[in-house]
Amino acid sequence: MARGKSPAFQFYPDAWLSSMDVRVMGPVGRSAYFDLLCHAWLQRDCGLPDDDEQLAILSGVGSDWERVSARVRAKFRAEGGRLYNERLLEERGKQTGWSQKSSNGGRKSAEVRRAKREAARLAAIEAESCFQSALPLTDAPTPPTTTGTAASSHLVEKFHDWIAEYPNPVRVDTALQSWISLIASGEITDATLPDVFAGLRRWKKSRAWAEDDGKYIPAPNVFLTGNERHTGRLWKDQPPESAEAKAAGRTAKRSRDGVDPNAEWIAPWEED
Repeated sequence: MARGKSPAFQFYPDAWLSSMDVRVMGPVGRSAYFDLLCHAWLQRDCGLPDDDEQLAILSGVGSDWERVSARVRAKFRAEGGRLYNERLLEERGKQTGWSQKSSNGGRKSAEVRRAKREAARLAAIEAESCFQSALPLTDAPTPPTTTGTAASSHLVEKFHDWIAEYPNPVRVDTALQSWISLIASGEITDATLPDVFAGLRRWKKSRAWAEDDGKYIPAPNVFLTGNERHTGRLWKDQPPESAEAKAAGRTAKRSRDGVDPNAEWIAPWEED
């Protein structure tokens, strides 16, 4: 098969069965015609060699080719030493057009995603700038410690790394405000920062977030501090167990009385 070409073409049973040209070929002619269509499809130019010896081999009918060649050849046009079927060329054109359209759509989607990530990054920078400008000014030199404002600034900067990993970076400015509130309340510290990242990565691997192309991934501010629907801190929680995992858990139970239909029964003679 030519590299990059589709391995299949659209086949229309109604057109095949209702075509008088195909019917009068007989079973041998129809078999030869179909095999030749398949061979042509796998060629880059969607064509066949205009040579009876090669066509007899490609069609699979061997010496019977001479008997059916006239009717089968009538379904192809000769050009430049090659044979082409118009309907097959039409199908190739449809697939090429669709492939190009899909490729353009994919590039456009990628550009949109890049633009959203860049907008999220810029929004985070702007929100952090507002936070820094709101910090109280002091004439005293800042001691070289990791406490107070210096520590807060360090933790705020970590938001950029965290939001870059988030699969649904919307309302980034609100998410940054939630992040800052968690720093202020002492929930995000140098000690708990790994837990915030680990919580996000745990949910990114979950089935809950994978369903329907991420339809149920909450906004990052909701993941951090919750809302009326999602109470608590999702980054501290475990994703809900999948149906398969629950079923595996049920079958892992062992029962001696045989009452639980989801448990493995232990025969009396196997008891300790």
